[in-house]
Amino acid sequence: VVVTAEEHTLTGGLGSAVAEVLLEANMTRTIAFKRLGFPDVFTDELGSQNDIMSKYGMDAANMARTARTLLRVS
Repeated sequence: VVVTAEEHTLTGGLGSAVAEVLLEANMTRTIAFKRLGFPDVFTDELGSQNDIMSKYGMDAANMARTARTLLRVS
């Protein structure tokens, strides 16, 4: 299981680079993979950094839930 988390947009980030490596190594059938980060949108949300992170699933609870879900699938 590989989960990447980045505090910016997903497009062109760390998760994209990891996905490329996994694909080129033909590991996409043996490894569950998920990128966590912000969609490429302007948010209409006002609040603290923690509020924005939670809105887009970048809080600790969602990250842990994502990893547990992938572990059950793989």
